[in-house]
Formats: sequence, structure tokens, C-alpha cells
Amino acid sequence: MAGIFNDETYKAASEKAIAFIKRQLNVNNYTLFPTLDEQYADDYTGRVIGHVDMPSDAKINYPNYFCCDEFYDEKYVGICSGKHQNTWPATKNLGVEITTHTDQSYRSNVCALHNDGTWHSEMYYKETDYYGIDGEVTKTITYWYRQDVIINEKGSNGTKGFTLKYYKWLDEDGTEIDVDNLPETVVEGEEVFGATFMYAKTYTLRPKLMDDTIVDDALPRYADYDTTLYVYADVEYLTLSQSIIFDGTVSLNDLPSNPPRLSEEPVPFIRDAIVQPYKSNDELIITWISNFTDACEIDFNGQKQTVFGESIVSGYQTYHAIVNAPMGSSYSYTINGNGVSVTKSFEYIDNNRYLLAGDPQIIAADSAEMWYKVQNILSPLPTLIISMGDQVDAITDSLLRTEQYSMFTAQHSVPIATVRGNHDKTVDYLGHYGLPNAIGANHYFVHNNVLFIALDTNEKDCEVHKAFIQTALANSNYKWAILLMHHSLYSTSKSAKTEHVTTLRDGLTDFIVNQTDISLVLAGHEHYLSRTTYPGKLFYTVPTCTGSKFNKADNLDVEWNELTNDEKIQMYTVMDVSDDELILSTYDINNNLIDTCSVLGGA
Repeated sequence: MAGIFNDETYKAASEKAIAFIKRQLNVNNYTLFPTLDEQYADDYTGRVIGHVDMPSDAKINYPNYFCCDEFYDEKYVGICSGKHQNTWPATKNLGVEITTHTDQSYRSNVCALHNDGTWHSEMYYKETDYYGIDGEVTKTITYWYRQDVIINEKGSNGTKGFTLKYYKWLDEDGTEIDVDNLPETVVEGEEVFGATFMYAKTYTLRPKLMDDTIVDDALPRYADYDTTLYVYADVEYLTLSQSIIFDGTVSLNDLPSNPPRLSEEPVPFIRDAIVQPYKSNDELIITWISNFTDACEIDFNGQKQTVFGESIVSGYQTYHAIVNAPMGSSYSYTINGNGVSVTKSFEYIDNNRYLLAGDPQIIAADSAEMWYKVQNILSPLPTLIISMGDQVDAITDSLLRTEQYSMFTAQHSVPIATVRGNHDKTVDYLGHYGLPNAIGANHYFVHNNVLFIALDTNEKDCEVHKAFIQTALANSNYKWAILLMHHSLYSTSKSAKTEHVTTLRDGLTDFIVNQTDISLVLAGHEHYLSRTTYPGKLFYTVPTCTGSKFNKADNLDVEWNELTNDEKIQMYTVMDVSDDELILSTYDINNNLIDTCSVLGGA
């Protein structure tokens, strides 16, 4: 068999294979080209809309349970409507959520499924009219009515989205309302001579989201085609890939005749369980979510406790369990509730080594797999992982966000502390994580004599941040104080020039340097490595650990640029802590040392 890869047959086959790959990579050979709705300027930052002339025989994935009466494009203004089928017995517990996609996804309306197989954008109201004499009520008339809702009434030109979710229509006292049979008019009191109309009170029937899981999506999508958006600067950057929406007419005839039967109520779930550091050593907080309101029981290493949820995010309950967990052991826990359970395990290492993970920003399975790899890359494992923000990528797309949170929390080799990033600025962040000593998303904790103070730099009120830092320092015993934030105050990209970062830098730097004993400021956001000791303390920007997105350092001339490395490879940073030194070592994913530096001292 010697020399088999050198003979003429192999050479000819390999040349043909290489030629084929080159043809596939050559955009001039593509048969489909998108046409953008407008010529987007270089500094454009909004939503990009385009169209593709698809082949007539392209396969389409249709929804299962409902459809729209027409395709409602980004310019459509008016009532949206459609049909549904095969939704019984869940029909009265479902709603079509209409969203308008502009700079974000805005919930425009929730539509009930009617008995006649239709749905349309509308609202329901209860009005009580009061009649009386000289301010004294003698009679009331209470009645219900409906009103059409105009979608995109202000003409904001956003693409319309339609998703089916579990909703319930509840009166103000919690009574379920059947919108096909609104309550009859109720008259209380008697007609009194001389009585006149005094005033009216109106109650808007707002459906309650029972489960944030999307049951079905009314927009059909092409099965074998995706569209990819690139931004061209010094090189091309992949910014977005998504499926192509079919914009033709869809009827019930296009839907499958026998889709999976829906349950009357949402199928109970417990998901997104994650272990995080709590206020001090030997204390951890475990957070999870469910789509039911019942209490859960957690069995942590043989110790059981009952935990009640709270409604932080519409559509699910958030649970926090504080557990005692001495370092130096392996642990497992099981969460039970409403007939479902989840079991997980993790290590809690007794050392003073930390893995600093920049912007996991989970997009899909590939970035999730890299996140799991990074979590286990050190041997021995670190005592904690510090995720520097942007745990997930999707800001506006609720379906993607749900999937990405589940992927981010699927594994935890050791406890994981999280910082709130700009991609985490929805309330879902507060509904997914346990934040010790928190005010909003600002929080702090002490671990092995290291005080970590995390700031939510989506908020730029520096006086609020300074007051929080002072509180954390005053209330903690520590050897080292480290400040965590997502936005880098001293980056070497143009984001350092933005009004948001400038406000933070000007408002916090002097305070950090001259009025605190904070030894180190860690940040993320840039997706590449940079650091500076300007103006006297180390500001360290941690590179992306998953490589879900790579950014270019495009502001290298700033006076504080001590080191920048924007190689497009995943990296992670190891922080080793001793009594008199912090050592930061950054490696690429192949464990090649990229940079090392240290901070001397300690409080």
C-alpha cells in the first residue's frame, strides 16, 4: 500500500476535489443572489431587509397548526388575520403572538384562536359605566366589547412575525374569559330619577403568557436555503445567518393534516439549571426556570429543600436555591417539580485559580460545543469560571434566546459567575442567574479572599456604580478587590470613542484609581485581547472564548494601547491568585501562551 497517495489516480481525484471546493466557494457560481431593499451605507446599524428569487421547486417547511391570510411584509399596515387547525383541546389556552421587527422585536398583539378556526389582531375590553346624583353612585352597567388592532399603525416598517404560544385570557380577578363568549352585560343598582352618567372605568383584557416556548411559527421557511449577511471592512465579517422566509400565500391545505397532538396545558419543564457563587466561600446558589407555578424540591447532596418560584420574566418562573457546599468536593443535585426532574453534577475545586471567559455569546451548536470545551480545558479545573458578559447572542429573537440560554447552561464543570453584557440586557438575564448582594444586575461576592464586584455597564449612571462599589468594599473582608464589567473602558477599538463608553471611562476611572483599593479591572465586549496599565492600574480586556464572533481592533493609535492581539482564534485567560500577586495568562484554544502579566500587592 506504500505510495498509494502519490499515484496518478489519487492526484487526479484530489485535483478534481479541490476544483469542486473552489467552485463552491466562488460566489460567481452561486445561482441565487439576494437583492437588498436599499443601498445600506457603511455606517448603517439598523435592520437589513432583502429578497431572493427562489426556484419554483424549492422545498418549503410549513407550520403545523396555523397560518396567515396573506404575507405581511415590513411595510404592511392593518389588521393581521389567519386560520388554525388541529389545536384542540389546547385551543382556548393558545394565542398568536404578533411581533414587529425593527431595531428590536416588539410584541404588537396577542390574538385568541376562535371557535370558527380563525384568529385576527384585536383587543377585548370591559367597561363599567357609573350613574348617580351629586357624586353618589346609584347604578352601574358593566359590559364587554372587542376592537380591531392595527398592526404597524405608525408605519415603522418592521417585518411581521407570528408565533403560537400558550396564553390564558384572565379577568382582573383571575377568572378565565372565553373571548368567543364574552360575559353578558351586568346592571347593578336601580334607575333613579335625575341620575346621570358620571364616569367610566375600562379594563383591558391582557392575556397571560403561560410558557415562553414557541409551539409553532406561522412563517414558512425554505428547507435547503439560508441567507448570510457579511460586513466588509478590513476583511469580511460574518454578522448573521438565517433561513429564508417564504413570502407567498399559505392556506390550511399546505399544513400537515395530522400534526402531533397538542396538550391542553403546556408540558411541564424544568430547565436552564446553573450553579453560581453566592456571597462567600462554601455557599453556592443554584438557579433554574420552569413553566409552572408549583414549588420545586431540590435534593443537593442529600440535603432537601423546597423552593418557591417568582415571576421575573413573563412565561416562566425563576427559582433560586442557596446551598452549603464546602470546596474540595464533587456534588450532584436533583430538582423535582410537577412530575418532571433534572439531575446535574459539578466540581467545586479548592484552589485560587480562575478561568476568565470572554463573551461566550452562544449562537448555535458550534459555539456551545466550544463553550463546553473551554469549561474543561484546565487540569486541574479552576475554582470558578467568570463569564465576562454576552452569555447568549440573541437580543430580540425570543425563540433563539430560549435555545441559547439552554445551551449556555447545559453544562457547568464548576460554578460560573456571570456579568451582564449588552446582549444580555433583556430581563431574561435577571430571570436566569443568581446574583449575590444584587442591586439590579450590579452584584458582588467574596471567594478565597478575592472580592469580585460586577457592574452592569449597560447602565451608564456612574454615581450609581460608584455608590455600589463603595458599599461592596465597605461590607467585605478581602485580600484582593477585582472589578468586573462587560464594556471595556480602555479598548483599542472605535467603541472606546462612543458616548456610552466615554461616559463610563470619564465617570469611573479617577474613582477606581484614586479612591479605591481595586487592583484589577476586567472587561469583555471587544472579542479580542487588549490591556493597559493606563492610568496606573491594570485594565484587562478578555478575548472571546468561543469565537462565535471575531472583531478587529480598529483604534490602535490610542495612547493607552499597551498590548492588543486580535488574532481570529478562540482564547481563554487563567488568573492565578496568591497573597501578593495576581498572574493573568492568556492562551489560545490550542494551549499556546499568548500573553502573561501580573499585578503586585493586594489590600
